Amino acid sequence: MSDEHSPDLNISPEMVSSEPVRPISPPPKKSKAKYIILILLIFIIGSGFVIYQLWDTLQQSKLAVLEQTKIAAAQMHQLEQKLQQLQREVEQQTTYQQRLQQVESQQQQLTSAYKTLYQRTRKSGDAEEWSIAEINYLLQVAQQRLRLEHDIETALLALKAADERLQKAGPLFLTVREQVSKDIQILSQLKIPDLSGMVLKLGQFSNQSANLPLLQGLQGLPTEEKVVSQKSDKPHANDWSDIGEAVWHELQKLVTIRRNTQLESGLLSSEQRVLIADMLRLKLENAKTLLLARKTTLFHQELKDIHAWLERYYDQQDMQVSSLVTELKNMQQIQLIPTIPDMSQALVALQKINADLAPNSALEPQAVAP
Repeated sequence: MSDEHSPDLNISPEMVSSEPVRPISPPPKKSKAKYIILILLIFIIGSGFVIYQLWDTLQQSKLAVLEQTKIAAAQMHQLEQKLQQLQREVEQQTTYQQRLQQVESQQQQLTSAYKTLYQRTRKSGDAEEWSIAEINYLLQVAQQRLRLEHDIETALLALKAADERLQKAGPLFLTVREQVSKDIQILSQLKIPDLSGMVLKLGQFSNQSANLPLLQGLQGLPTEEKVVSQKSDKPHANDWSDIGEAVWHELQKLVTIRRNTQLESGLLSSEQRVLIADMLRLKLENAKTLLLARKTTLFHQELKDIHAWLERYYDQQDMQVSSLVTELKNMQQIQLIPTIPDMSQALVALQKINADLAPNSALEPQAVAP
C-alpha cells in the first residue's frame, strides 16, 4: 500500500547538489524598532535644544527691549524736563523783553523830557555849551592828526582830553563817551613806531660819518713804483757845457712815478675821502627827512642805497660800520604808517546830538576827512 500511495518522485542525479541548502531567515523586527527609537530620541533631543536656544534668545531679546525701553523712558523724561526748562526760560525771556521794552520806553520818555528841559534851560555861551564845543574841537583835532599827519600820539592825547570833558557832560552824551573810550582802546593797542628814536640814531650815524674807516687807504696798497734811474757815479760838471746835464740828473732824483693797478681799491686823496664821507652824511640826512615825512617806500629805498654805499667804500669789519648796517636792516622792517581804523563815529554822534538839542547852535556838523 505504501507503494501505491507514495508519490512518484523522479529525481535525477543531476538535480541533487552536493552543497547544503541554507534556510531563508526572516528580517529581525526588534533591530528595526531600536533604530527607529534611537532616531526619535535624537530628534527629540535636537528639537529640545533648538527650542531652548530659541527660548533663551527670546528672553535675551525681551531683556534688551526692556532695557532700551527704560533708557528711552529716561531720555524722554530728560527731554520733558529740558522742554519744561526751555518753556520757563522762554516765559522769563518774554517777561524780560516786556520789562526791557518798558525800560526803553521810560528811557525814551526821560530822554525826551531831558531834551526839553535842556533846551529850555540852556543859554547861549554857558559853561556846558563851551564844554561841548571843546569836545567837538578835540575830536576834530584827533581826526585831523590821524588822517592828515598820521600822528597817533597827539590824537590819543586829544581823545583822552575829550573823554575827561565828557565825564562832566549830561547823560545824553553817554553814547559819545562810550565810542570815545573804544577809540582810545583801539589806538592804545596800535604798534606805534619810535620815529624819534630812529631820527636820533640816524643823526648819530650822520655825525660819525667822517670818522668811519674806508676800505681805500693812503698807504700799503698795491702799486707799481718806478724811479727814474740816475747815475750816481756821474762826474760833476767841470765846465759850463755840463751844467744842463747835471741839473737834469739832479731833477731825476726827485721824480717818483706811481701807477694804480686797481680801479677802486687804490690810494685816495684827502679830497676824495672827504667827498665819500659827505655823500654818506647827505644820504643819512635825506633818510631822516623821509622818515619825518613818513614816506615808507622812499625811506626803505634810501636805506638800501646807504647800505650799498657802505659796502662799496667802507670797512665792513669795523664795529661802527657793522652797527650802522645792522640798524639799517632793522629800520627796513618798520612800517612808518600803521593801519588806522575809522575814528569818526564819536564826532558824528556828538554833532548829531548837539543838532537835536540846539538846532540853532553855532556848533554845526562838519565833514569828516575820509
